Amino acid sequence: MTVAIAVACAGLGVALGPLLATLIERVPRKEPLRGAASGPVPQRLRVVVSVAAAALFSAVGVRFAGDWALTAKLVLAASLTVVSIIDL
Repeated sequence: MTVAIAVACAGLGVALGPLLATLIERVPRKEPLRGAASGPVPQRLRVVVSVAAAALFSAVGVRFAGDWALTAKLVLAASLTVVSIIDL
């Protein structure tokens, strides 16, 4: 059961990676998230964020597999990933 949750959480991290990369690229510059005014997000950033989110989401899934608040903890992990990479 724990392995299935870890894999599902890792898949969610990979799926949310491009969205998180868009936030990392555009929020500090106060650019719109959509539209022609915004340039494309670099592919390297998308890959790095997707891998980091997958690893972090998987770790959170393993640690809190039976917890009813797993979803909230994944949202927190996504937010902390974005803030941490922006600060770096």
